[in-house]
Amino acid sequence: MKLRQIPEDFIVNEEPDFTPDAGGRYFVYEVTKRSLTTLDVLDILRKALRLSGRDVSASGMKDKHAITTQLVALTRPLPGTFSHEKLELKFAGKSANPLNPRNVAGNRFSITARALGERELEELEANTPELREHGVPNYYDSQRFGGGSKDGDLPGREMLKGDWERALKLHLATPRRKQAMKDKRIRRDAAKHWGDWEKLIRKLPRCRERSIIAYLVDHPEDFRGALDRVDPNLLRIYVAAYQSWLFNLSMSGLISSQVAQDLLKPVAYKGGEMLFWSALDPEVKAKLVGWELPLLESRSEVDALDEALRDAVQIALEHEKLELNDLMIRGLDNVRLFGSSRPVLLQPKDLVLDPIEDDDLNPGKKLVRAHFGLPRGSFATVIMKRLFMRRGEGE
Repeated sequence: MKLRQIPEDFIVNEEPDFTPDAGGRYFVYEVTKRSLTTLDVLDILRKALRLSGRDVSASGMKDKHAITTQLVALTRPLPGTFSHEKLELKFAGKSANPLNPRNVAGNRFSITARALGERELEELEANTPELREHGVPNYYDSQRFGGGSKDGDLPGREMLKGDWERALKLHLATPRRKQAMKDKRIRRDAAKHWGDWEKLIRKLPRCRERSIIAYLVDHPEDFRGALDRVDPNLLRIYVAAYQSWLFNLSMSGLISSQVAQDLLKPVAYKGGEMLFWSALDPEVKAKLVGWELPLLESRSEVDALDEALRDAVQIALEHEKLELNDLMIRGLDNVRLFGSSRPVLLQPKDLVLDPIEDDDLNPGKKLVRAHFGLPRGSFATVIMKRLFMRRGEGE
């Protein structure tokens, strides 16, 4: 199976939870973007209006390799002459406050799975009714961790430990698979010349990373100060990604303890393995439907959780050699962990599969388009992994 061969293969339409306020100071736009991250969009709009980072906000983070629609808010209106080849904008009203993920009720997805052979089609036929009936664990998927980090390659983990150099190196000198070639070259140069800041800054093109290296030219050992020059929105994403990592560890521990082993199937992703079930006993499903696992921070009320959830959280903390009190950022003023919770079980809404077609991009193969809705923050790629989960032994 291949996903995202072209942007049209992954379409996301946000279902907003936003009530316009005519007296608000923020101008809200519905933005349809193509092959851009949400941070890229905010940066483009900020520069067009000469705003600070505090003056732009979005309802959430949407995939880069896709066509997505979401809301953004600006403290100034865009001029009628504004245009960008990868953006379409429509004024949606005004708001008294900046936008945040609570302004999203959910998302609708239309996803094309390509390069399907006979076996994948058989798996799809068997897996679809199981998914509709039993749902799937509400994991975070690879893109949450920067395109698929290996265990140990999470800047947020290093920020929690106070290893500022390691955190900066993972941000600045670690190429990611789906980055643009320019960004990959910058990171390869940073890795090659790490510590020789004078040489590195001479090699860099005009880019947002130059200010970080310029600071290190004058303060060669102050990696915490250099991290302060990284976009704070990105630092918050790194920290949230590590919370998500802990959540996934907790989720796997919980599922292992609640679901019969012969009903479980490991499915690989960039962070290791997800445990999926093929079916759920009604009593087990009733428990999972009512449970939420926490996104951990130092003040999380773990003792108030059901015993099974407490045990799952402890599995994650022990895996990472952490105590709950370790989960706070010390030394960065604008970055902290925020606690919340996330449902354990994810049930796609109105799952519909279009008729199977010949795949024009992969001769001799088939494609299918899946359409469904998910609550905010849930990952459509987890649904696709479950739809095409391999069955049987030794796979």
